[in-house]
Amino acid sequence: MARELRALLLWGRRLRAPALAVASGGKPALCPWRAPVQSRSPRQNLASSFHIGRPFSSQAAEDREEASLHSIISSTETVQGSVSKHEFQAETKKLLDIVARSLYSEKEVRYLLITRSTSRAFLDALQSQAEASSKIIGQFGVGFYSAFMVADRVEVYSRSAGPDSPGYQWLSDGSGVFEIAEASGVRTGTKIIMHLKSDCKEFASEARVRDVVTKYSNFVSFPLYLNGKRINTLQAVWMMDPKDVGEWQHEEFYRYIAQAHDKPRYTLHYKTDAPLNIRSIFYVPEMEGGPGTSNDLPFVCLQEDIAKLLRYESSALPAGQLTSLMDYASRMQAGTRNIYYLCTPNRHLAEHSPYYEAMKQKNMEVLFCYEQFDELTLLHLREFDKKKLISVETDIVIDHYKEEKFEDGSAGRVLETCVLVPCHLGGFTPAQDSLTPGPRFCSQVTLRLDTHPAMITVLEMGAARHFLRMQQLAKTQEERAQLLQPTLEINPRHTLIKKLSQLRESEPDLAQLLIDQIYENAMIAAGLVDDPRAMVGRLNNLLVKALERH
Repeated sequence: MARELRALLLWGRRLRAPALAVASGGKPALCPWRAPVQSRSPRQNLASSFHIGRPFSSQAAEDREEASLHSIISSTETVQGSVSKHEFQAETKKLLDIVARSLYSEKEVRYLLITRSTSRAFLDALQSQAEASSKIIGQFGVGFYSAFMVADRVEVYSRSAGPDSPGYQWLSDGSGVFEIAEASGVRTGTKIIMHLKSDCKEFASEARVRDVVTKYSNFVSFPLYLNGKRINTLQAVWMMDPKDVGEWQHEEFYRYIAQAHDKPRYTLHYKTDAPLNIRSIFYVPEMEGGPGTSNDLPFVCLQEDIAKLLRYESSALPAGQLTSLMDYASRMQAGTRNIYYLCTPNRHLAEHSPYYEAMKQKNMEVLFCYEQFDELTLLHLREFDKKKLISVETDIVIDHYKEEKFEDGSAGRVLETCVLVPCHLGGFTPAQDSLTPGPRFCSQVTLRLDTHPAMITVLEMGAARHFLRMQQLAKTQEERAQLLQPTLEINPRHTLIKKLSQLRESEPDLAQLLIDQIYENAMIAAGLVDDPRAMVGRLNNLLVKALERH
């Protein structure tokens, strides 16, 4: 008998435990009609009480082979009666030719799922494309047709599980014609015999069959047996309920997927059904991968060594020219111990930022960082060469200027204007004698600004901005104010603030709209508002009131 690869496709209702076997002489086959007796260890018995079915294990299957598993290779089937010949449908014949002769560069048998019905138009469209072979996978149930990739003749013996049901033989060489005949001696189930091509004899080797099954079917839900031993002992642990998976199961599964011998330091088994159906497992190794040793290379790379590689634009250099932290330190003024940086999307916004405007009065060089993770990197780095890395937004909060003096006798008007600033997000209500209680923020006068009417200061602005960015749900203005506790610093010398003081008594409604808009503009400039659409209605009201004067 020629060396043959015999595989099984299971479709009988009462068949529960298919088995894969290799007969003496190296002839593999599948046998489904008997579930082998499985011996269980105490640990497996314990695990099985928590989860229905065989628990995950990378151990070898039962050592004891059953003689009945080898009976499938015996040729008990005999054709009876006449043989009827049929032709494949045109679509199937065309598909069979593509699958058997032009799909794979490697001739490994892959039984794929039937996910869509045949379509002549779709098949013709695929043939007209260069990537037809890759897109056809999974479309027409090519799993069975793939048998002709390694076999020049395929026999199928099938018998229903019903009582007194006859057996049948199906035979084809893949040329477009197949034969059907009644057969005796057919066992319940389905048996497929593939007569291997001369250049595909490797698939009659037990080792080769094991490699293919392990590579493509290791997580198949039903058991597969090779020579009486189960070879797909792995279970899809990530699909199980986290509380049903033991620590030892995670350890063995981790060792398999990581090809490691240790155990994970941390395990995160994540399962959710809404808004997406996600099943995942995240393992953190016990140890990092072993480094390559060299006498010329340091064993540990310090954080500050990596910081030397950072490059940013600077306010002291032309646009597009980058500088390092070392170069910045070499240009620092005597007695200065801080390296200042500002995170904005681009240089134009950085140079027109109210925070940079406040720093220009101190004549300090500022690094411009344009990426979101630049801010996070510098927040964690904190120091470089014994110099503190400080955001200009934070420096404004913690910097202690000398007591500011008001000029031109305008202190009274400035203080009156500051009373208008809302201490809650509902703002100042003219009809009320006092402010309505609610989430509050502070307001104060500043002389650090020239061209901007106001700015927002928050302690650890960068960390607060990163926190808001990481939140999945948008927060309301009230929630943001309660979380951030911002301070609105007002520039009393700005024309808008001066005019606002005059509008307090004459047009309180317009004054209130201006106050709210000034606060919103400052929040946007600080990068604390991701969606400015909420203020569109207020802007429209301001435009209407402006046009009412004309």
